Amino acid sequence: MKTLSNSELITVWERGVCEHPLDRALILLSAYSCESADALARLDIASRDTRLIEMYTHLFGPDLHAFGHCPACKQPLEYTLSANKLLESVPAPNPEAFAVKSDSFSMQLRLPDTLDLRALAGCSDHESALKLLSERCVVEAMLDGAPVEPGTLSPQMIETVSSALEAANSRAEILLNLNCSACHHAWQVTLDIERFLWARLASTAKHLLHEVHTLASAYGWRESDILSLSTARRQAYVEMTCPTF
Repeated sequence: MKTLSNSELITVWERGVCEHPLDRALILLSAYSCESADALARLDIASRDTRLIEMYTHLFGPDLHAFGHCPACKQPLEYTLSANKLLESVPAPNPEAFAVKSDSFSMQLRLPDTLDLRALAGCSDHESALKLLSERCVVEAMLDGAPVEPGTLSPQMIETVSSALEAANSRAEILLNLNCSACHHAWQVTLDIERFLWARLASTAKHLLHEVHTLASAYGWRESDILSLSTARRQAYVEMTCPTF
């Protein structure tokens, strides 16, 4: 993975601030990878999320700090997640294609990627989304020994594809078990690593820009010069300029 300078980190934030989370995930990954944007977009979602966790660790350390509210009593809750344990819980990616069979048909499927999820966002209802996903993720289909085009799958075959992909994706989901210390209510949430990483990166970028504003206003220094300072020296100047910062 690449090491981002302060200036590069702000540029990544600037590029992604108005983008859809799916595209934002690719912007984050492209900042840290030598792979093409097309190759990153074709990663299955579990592989994509694994890389996002690794990026978080590389940038901000091994712990993910989170907060939420108990759904039962609304008590605020803060908790810390171990990135290493999260990585252990993500399953190894499936082979490039995996088989689904019944008495009359067999299919080779691949897991959905970012391009598939982006295409599904344009569907108007659940049924059309399932059909489109089947068309995109079926590598090969055979019915009674004869090949079938993905766009002509029967409703039964579409349902089989949907169930197989749902099962595969559910294994890739990272579920967190939470417990409220106030009312002892227990519940599960799904980790959205893109949201975690983006929130932390955005907070860091805005803090850096605040430091730039403070020092540029006080000394007339250029942004590039301020961002090139070490963290300790930059913060020391900020404290001298604005003790309450």
